[in-house]
Amino acid sequence: MNSTEGQDFLENEIVGPDINIIYYMANATGGKLYDFKTRGMKAIDISLISPEQYKHKGSITRKGKVGSARDFGNVAAGIVAGRHSLPWGIARLGFDGLQTYQEGTWRDKQWSTEGEPTQKAQKIGYDIGESLRGREKPLLYDYNRTSHRHRIDL
Repeated sequence: MNSTEGQDFLENEIVGPDINIIYYMANATGGKLYDFKTRGMKAIDISLISPEQYKHKGSITRKGKVGSARDFGNVAAGIVAGRHSLPWGIARLGFDGLQTYQEGTWRDKQWSTEGEPTQKAQKIGYDIGESLRGREKPLLYDYNRTSHRHRIDL
């Protein structure tokens, strides 16, 4: 495996631009801009791979760790929450609230919680986000490009 799409997504689209939390929340589900797990899905041959399988496609981090597209999306959500000073308990409430809405259990007045792997990925991102609070200067500048590139080590 040699795809670095997940690491690139986090560094170039989540960490680098320091996006607004409300804008992120509105665009991180339903195949929108920051819904990483669905990127490129329209171009796949569904006779070869199901949409659910596609969401679990793997990517590798700079340190050699492997994660699914879902994992990288959950790390991104955590980064945004942590960077914008949302307390972890409130972030969890928001993540579980979205899960409840997506599962439709709110109709039956039932509350859903996300699974342990999802929560772990979100917490990893949250800790990274907390470490980025207040940083105005980029972590790394690539002089071969016109934009700043932020580097995070996962």
